[in-house]
Amino acid sequence: MIELFNISVLDLTSGTIRLQLQQINLQTQGIRAADSLHAATAIAFDAELIVSTDDALLQLDGILTNTRGAKIACRDTDLSLQLL
Repeated sequence: MIELFNISVLDLTSGTIRLQLQQINLQTQGIRAADSLHAATAIAFDAELIVSTDDALLQLDGILTNTRGAKIACRDTDLSLQLL
């Protein structure tokens, strides 16, 4: 499955945690700490898509921007296979 979708496992770094803490919009939107860590990791590693079942994260569709300035899509797991 990993090879099929070109999925990578990323290391959790202090830089990612710092980025998480800097994302005020995640805090004001009521995103829980673990979910905001996922979002910060997506931002830091230039993700274009977050796959989640969390309603709060799904509401961030098109709001988050990665380090290249591209909007990050947030999609429910049921729809994600169509995008991959």
